[in-house]
Amino acid sequence: QFKIGLIAQERYPHFTNDLVNDPQVGDQAWAKREGLVAFAGYPLIMEDHLVGVMAMFAHKELTEATLEAMESVANTIALAIERKRAEERLRANEALLQAIIDNSSASIYVLDTQGRFLLINNHFAQLFDGGRTRLDQHLSGHHRAGRIGGLWRVLAAPILPHAAD
Repeated sequence: QFKIGLIAQERYPHFTNDLVNDPQVGDQAWAKREGLVAFAGYPLIMEDHLVGVMAMFAHKELTEATLEAMESVANTIALAIERKRAEERLRANEALLQAIIDNSSASIYVLDTQGRFLLINNHFAQLFDGGRTRLDQHLSGHHRAGRIGGLWRVLAAPILPHAAD
């Protein structure tokens, strides 16, 4: 098994300054031909979850300071990878939610505390002739509380009795 796979499996860092004689090197001839002397590899772990392996080959021996720096960088890289994955999951969930909202047969809208629309779905937009584009044009110049507040009272009155107040 190659070093990187072993690091991933064992979740333990490995380093050597005698690469061509290291029994864990899969292709010692390649290392010798390339003039490689050292190797360092660190598992990228976030909350007991392996997110990858960071590895480096070198033409010179690696110092203790270099190995400590790599360990620190490995932790930062693991955090960055996990954050990026979380952002991707969030975007996918937002897209799914938007698709569900837009394809609902119910009229869905969200207003902020000042009566401005934060979200509308396609069915709600169809209540206005011309659909979402016309509604966006209609609302773009009327985000003042009076106009939107009036629209809010008309839309919400059947649902919320106090909205007409």
